[in-house]
Amino acid sequence: MKRDWGFTLVELLVVISIIGLLSGLALPAISSARKSGSKAVSAGNLRNLGLAISSYVADNDGYLPGATSCLTGVSPFAKGSSQNSLQVKLITYLEKEFKPSGANWTFYTKCLAYPAWVTFNKGTNDNSSPPYILCQDYPATAGAVFSPFGGGTGGGNELKMIQAQEVIRSLTNKPYAVMEADQQLYQKLTWNNPSWKRNLSQNPEHGKVRNVLYFDGHVEAVATNKPLPW
Repeated sequence: MKRDWGFTLVELLVVISIIGLLSGLALPAISSARKSGSKAVSAGNLRNLGLAISSYVADNDGYLPGATSCLTGVSPFAKGSSQNSLQVKLITYLEKEFKPSGANWTFYTKCLAYPAWVTFNKGTNDNSSPPYILCQDYPATAGAVFSPFGGGTGGGNELKMIQAQEVIRSLTNKPYAVMEADQQLYQKLTWNNPSWKRNLSQNPEHGKVRNVLYFDGHVEAVATNKPLPW
């Protein structure tokens, strides 16, 4: 009797089981690789931001970019209505070819968004959700407030970089300049509870660390269990 070639039901089930097992083993590795890639992109963003800040300081009599109305969040969307935001002040250093004009322009700066943030914000209607936040109100000596970019509850004008460095040298715990944003972080900011907070990840995007840019220009992954400066 001639035998028809083909797989039996048992053989198909075995093959499907093997494929499922291999997929289960591969998925964690793929997820880990994506997180590592996103973390690296974010660190690169912050390095570029640090270089842009240094260039701005060099071109503006040593002053850090900012003003008393400087926004806390650093968004990829630079808007003409927010002239004092960090992303607007640095736009010519981050996007060399762009020259904004008019009062209502909006420009997307790719290097201020990292993959995990982009994925999380897909489908949201609020493009002002920032991947990063600035250092504003930082406790200094004798109850004084260190606000290098201006703004915050302490108010005041932006500082010169040399003034900021003098304050930083006197502090035991060095303040960050810019840090990755998430809901967990914003819950600790008693002076700022923006409506767009809901569009941030509830927990840090990169596991148990946040990427941080310091005032000396170096970028570091800081453990989330490390006490925050405020």
